[in-house]
Amino acid sequence: MLRAVADTNTVVSGLLYRGSERALLEAARAGRCALYTSAVLLAELADVLPRAKFATRIAAADMSVARIVRRYARLATRVVPARIGPSVPGDPDDDAVLACALAAGADLVVSGDKRLRNLKSWQRIPIVSATDALGIIARSLPGPWSSNAGAKAGVSCNRARCCRRGLSPCRSTVPVVVAVGRRRSSSRPGPHRPGCCRRAPLDPTATPSYL
Repeated sequence: MLRAVADTNTVVSGLLYRGSERALLEAARAGRCALYTSAVLLAELADVLPRAKFATRIAAADMSVARIVRRYARLATRVVPARIGPSVPGDPDDDAVLACALAAGADLVVSGDKRLRNLKSWQRIPIVSATDALGIIARSLPGPWSSNAGAKAGVSCNRARCCRRGLSPCRSTVPVVVAVGRRRSSSRPGPHRPGCCRRAPLDPTATPSYL
């Protein structure tokens, strides 16, 4: 299974908002990838979530910050970060992400921080956006979950495409983990229907299913 470390801004976006970041967390909950974290990253998450700009979203979840952090800690596997020297000039928080990734033997670092993503890779670990991570995860999965398998079957509306765009897929496709955390599937893949992809009509403040 593909291993990934998500930085704090990715985790916050996934916990509180709809989009590729939430799709990444839902993919981990569904067992499509494995997320890793550390005590340092969890402490940073606990420090960031109480900020005033997130108050409305957290109130909508009807949970305390401490409980949200505990739930994420259950979703991700905690590791002891490796000892590394300064790797991202001027941002020790990013160094904590890389130290966690090295300790976890991660295949990916997922970040919304342009300064970190500008590195492209570190210690041969790719550093990508949540959108790109979803495509990589989809390609890593065997059988009908693979985007390549979907293409061979003539399915143009597939897991990777819908996840990247934050869309809800049509019922004619292979199973899909969408940004809002629901899976839709059919017993047999079918051809894409024009206009079948649509914005999921759910409350953007809805609590993710893993909280």
